[in-house]
Amino acid sequence: MVVNTAEPIELGGKTNNGYLLAVSYAQDTVWFNMFHGLADGCGTMRFARTVLYYYCCERYDASLSSGGILVDEQTIPQVRIGQSLHTDNER
Repeated sequence: MVVNTAEPIELGGKTNNGYLLAVSYAQDTVWFNMFHGLADGCGTMRFARTVLYYYCCERYDASLSSGGILVDEQTIPQVRIGQSLHTDNER
């Protein structure tokens, strides 16, 4: 759920159809509300970077570099699906 509001969004409630993830924004601030069981820190960081990339493209400059950010033009290689995003050096 994505909403243009500065008000907190209750996760899992009737107002957001039971979703456990909500993104809200107002002016120059973006809030992420997410149930901790949906992703680990690495997955959450990738998600946040992608959302912020698109937010900044819309709000400030559509020609921002997407280097290092998973964008909709990319696909996840089949070999990576279901595997950890960590490399052996990151553990």
